Amino acid sequence: MRLCAAVLPDSQRNPRSCKSGAGRSILTSSHEPVGHREKVVAMKGIVLAGGAGTRLCPATRGLSKQLLPIYDKPMVYYPLSVLMLAGIRDILVITAPEGHANFRRSLGDGSELGLRLGFTWLDTGTHESLLEASLFVATIERRQEFKIACLEEIALNNGWLTTSQVRRIAEGMRGNGYGEYLLSLMGSSAP
Repeated sequence: MRLCAAVLPDSQRNPRSCKSGAGRSILTSSHEPVGHREKVVAMKGIVLAGGAGTRLCPATRGLSKQLLPIYDKPMVYYPLSVLMLAGIRDILVITAPEGHANFRRSLGDGSELGLRLGFTWLDTGTHESLLEASLFVATIERRQEFKIACLEEIALNNGWLTTSQVRRIAEGMRGNGYGEYLLSLMGSSAP
């Protein structure tokens, strides 16, 4: 399977993280410590719309599942609306390459809605291409200095976990980058 991906421009938004089901929405944010407070430096959203839609064949042979109508609008509008309601304007739509043109036709560049949409692609159908996709994500994480899809951070930001719960989870992963990142969220990444 090939997926589309792009690096989007920074926006100034409140920190929030989310992940939802079909047509998944993923909100990401990065922060800079400012004394005892954090200053938001970037907020982006990602809509995962790259599935093959095999369970809906033949309806999805020529069209992505995310472009099929749910009542009076394409399915992709629902995860986009979640991001928009959260104040997110910079959004990456990840699609299979064969659906890329249809998404561009349906959504344009997002400017008509006050959004900035990004589309390019990464092939993830082979072991080598999975490695390339992993390196892409690693590059983004290094540049933005935050983890993409860090479930513990999302739960912490949403108040579902306390700092002591996240610290306990992170201590079990001390010594790897993920655990150190969790500890750094609480200002305690030192050994």
